[in-house]
Amino acid sequence: MERGGALYFDWRFILPVLGFGIVLLVFGEREKKTNSARQFGALFLLLMVLCFSYTFTGISLSFGTSVTSFYQTIPRFIFDELRPSARADVGFQQSVAPKNNIVLVIDESIRGDHLSINGYRRDTTPFLDNLSQNTDLVRNWRLAVAGATCSYPSNALILTGVRPGVDEFRMVETHPTVFQYAKAMGYETVYMDAQTNTFWNGLAPDDLEYIDMWIKAKDLGDDIQSDFRAADWIAKAVTNNKGKFIVLNKRGVHFLYENSYPADIETWRPVPGEYTSQPELVTNPYDNGVLYNVNTFFERLLIDLQILADTTILYTSDHGQTLFENGVSWLHCNYTPMEATIPLLMLGRNLPASSDENFLASHSNILPTLLDLMDVPDKFRLYPYAPSLFSPAFDVAGERWFFDGSLRLIEFHSP
Repeated sequence: MERGGALYFDWRFILPVLGFGIVLLVFGEREKKTNSARQFGALFLLLMVLCFSYTFTGISLSFGTSVTSFYQTIPRFIFDELRPSARADVGFQQSVAPKNNIVLVIDESIRGDHLSINGYRRDTTPFLDNLSQNTDLVRNWRLAVAGATCSYPSNALILTGVRPGVDEFRMVETHPTVFQYAKAMGYETVYMDAQTNTFWNGLAPDDLEYIDMWIKAKDLGDDIQSDFRAADWIAKAVTNNKGKFIVLNKRGVHFLYENSYPADIETWRPVPGEYTSQPELVTNPYDNGVLYNVNTFFERLLIDLQILADTTILYTSDHGQTLFENGVSWLHCNYTPMEATIPLLMLGRNLPASSDENFLASHSNILPTLLDLMDVPDKFRLYPYAPSLFSPAFDVAGERWFFDGSLRLIEFHSP
């Protein structure tokens, strides 16, 4: 336990805790000060144990900008809660009922080059491989570029279509979300989150106006099978129905990766005892997690391929992972191309003609693609979004950019 805590430890977290303790002891009620002092002392003692564990276990692991991002998040959260929404209104309402369903699946921490459908050496996605090889239901842009290497900015960019390298990041607060466009086109909108029970990904309480149903982690069971329950729910919702627009934030494959799958289905061994000193073994639990989580998710979602007659599924991930390769000592939220390498594929029947699937796509192409699938007229698209995946207007030689955890703009170069 101490080694696990030390793996995540950063001594700078002591500063706000110490400040809170001082405020508690100075301004707390007199009769409660003694009890507060004991509780604070116990907490501070635990932090000191972690500090010594961090020092003497020889663990040195930086998660990039997590601490500074933590400090930035507190005032940003308070500010966002107090101010009214500044989103632009899409300004139209379609009177014709939608003729299809659209599902956007945003996975968690899935690196595009670890899917066998993208040529990875291990069979991590055999269901998708078979579907791609034996049907015409899959369009695959293989390795695409994430908008950011942290979950919050990445999701905010996906849902608003803001373009790294072209637009300022703060525009995610003023651009309409994809839910606004979906409601305007007559879709019943569903937001599913297998990770948390609160908004965290660029959405705000005011955005609930455009979300008909919000399904939270607690509603999905909040365990390693949450994504499968979400898949079952989606499959049932779109079967023999039209007019559903669903966004799912999957639980995905979190670090420590061996906690993302049952031990008895482990395919690749061994699991590293110490991640930073055994990077050559880190791919084993990660690939086990991909096989269990991603592959099984699609098996459950597409148990009946007939649902693809009326439903289009767009799948990606929020960001990749370093897997501690090349001497790197963090997971994501930093500047390496592995953190920005994500999958991007589409499943459906009778889809419009698409661009060259060898084109280096990005998160920026997702929102305009969804607008195309909704048949949103060009005149009602409020901003000059990136090209849709159905557009022939791709700049094949153009630069690709992403934001790191501190929202610094980084040019993408293939790993």
